[in-house]
This record gives sequence, C-alpha cells and structure tokens, in this order.
Amino acid sequence: MLKWIAAGLMILNVAVYLTIGGQTGRSQEERVPARPVVNEQAMLLLSEIPETASAVSVQPQDDSDPTPVRTSGIPGDSPDFPDTGTESPEQSVQTDLSDLPSVDDQDTQKPERMYTDEKLPASCFRIGPFNSEDSLEQASAWMADNRITHTPISGDSREFKAIRVFAGPFPDRTAVERYVRELEVKKIQLKARNQALEYYVYGNPQTGFRVSFGYFNQEKLATRYREDLQMLGIQAELATEYETMGPLYWMETSVTGDIVDLLKSRQWADEKIGIAPIDC
Repeated sequence: MLKWIAAGLMILNVAVYLTIGGQTGRSQEERVPARPVVNEQAMLLLSEIPETASAVSVQPQDDSDPTPVRTSGIPGDSPDFPDTGTESPEQSVQTDLSDLPSVDDQDTQKPERMYTDEKLPASCFRIGPFNSEDSLEQASAWMADNRITHTPISGDSREFKAIRVFAGPFPDRTAVERYVRELEVKKIQLKARNQALEYYVYGNPQTGFRVSFGYFNQEKLATRYREDLQMLGIQAELATEYETMGPLYWMETSVTGDIVDLLKSRQWADEKIGIAPIDC
C-alpha cells in the first residue's frame, strides 16, 4: 500500500515540475505586461505643478524654419496643456498685440473722426445786447445746457437813431431867430402851393443852435428832401445821429457745425437781441 502511495506522489511531483518548467520558457514580453502610456503632467495636482513648467509643447522643426509652431490649443483647454499662468516665447509670438494700433481716445472713436483728422472750421459770433444781468444769466444758462462755451462782456452801445436834415449851427440866438423869419416867408409861399414846411430849433449857446427839418430812416429819402429844400433856396445838411445806451451785455462764442444753426434759430427773450458774426 505504501508503495502505491509513494508512486502516486512521484507522478504528482513530475507533473508539477513539467508545469513550472513550461511557464519559465515563455518570453519576458509574455510574462510582464507592458506599462500603459499615461500623461503624468495631466495627472498632477495644481499644488504639484512646477512653477517653471512650460504650458506649450513644441514639435521638432527643421533648422531652416526659425518660426516656432504650436502643436496644441490654448493652455487650460485640455489636460495636456494646463494653464500655469506663465507665458512661453512661443505663446507670446501668437498672442502679442502690442504692435497693433490701439484706439483709446474717445474723440478718435467718434464716427466723424474715424475717417479724417481735419478740424471743422469755427465760426465766431456776438450775441446781444441784453439789457439786464438777469437776461444775460438766462441766456448763459441756455448756452451751458447746450454745452456751448461763451464769454460774457459788458459796455455801452451806440445805437443808430436816424438821419437828420438840418441847417446850422448858428452862433447865437439872434442869428437863429433871423434865419427862422426867413423860413416863415418860405413856409407861406409853400402853403399857397399846398405844400408844407416843418422845422424846429434845438441846441444851446455852448454847442450852437440848429434848425431841424426832419428825421429819415433811409439815407436816400433824406438826400431827396435836402435837394427839395435847396430848390426853395434853403441850404441844409445831413447828419447821422446815434443814441448811447448802457450798460448793456453781450456774449461772444466760437462754434462749429450744427451749433451755428442752433444759435441762429434760437428765439431770444428780447426781440432786440441778435446774433452777429465777428472775427475769430
């Protein structure tokens, strides 16, 4: 019985030996599995990424082509290219916009300034006269609301009054009275022809006395009347008279474009207020 048990153990040992020997005959490739290719850089935690790590990989290039070539997308878009916050020389070539023109000036961005650098010509005006400071302040407030720069000025004004037809001056009252007696004779003669002659004396001993025959708003009418008097033997002269008013106030401004039309169409509080062009 023991003999059969021993024979069975020997057979079992031989079988185990043959099995182990067959496995040791296999190649190293069959016995050891190949290590899988993994992206170790992508598997790093944010705290483990080196500060000097490059965010861009570059393919080997021919020495004849000095321009670096990007081989992937934008850093941070994929695990292969994490955004490390640093910029490589290759990246700066692709994203540097310092050579491009920048437009930061608001005036440059206006549509009318996008196509020309030429400035529109300015027109200068004087507005007035305003007869009070309150009237001037109201006009100044309107100018400020419309962003129109202006300069207030004040002073007296000589306003055109009329053209006078007159005779004189006479040195004293006696001389002017003698001249008036001659006019009375002429007046009677004209009345007989259904014509009238009007006149009055004005002046003083210091400036002399004069005889006025009338005022005319138009110079041609005044000239025609003086010729009629000369045909009657009455010598007369013409004088343009002005009336000084003040203090009065004006505004001076320099504007361009549509502001000119805005000023000209403005209805001011006083009809005497006007806008007149002046030299800039």
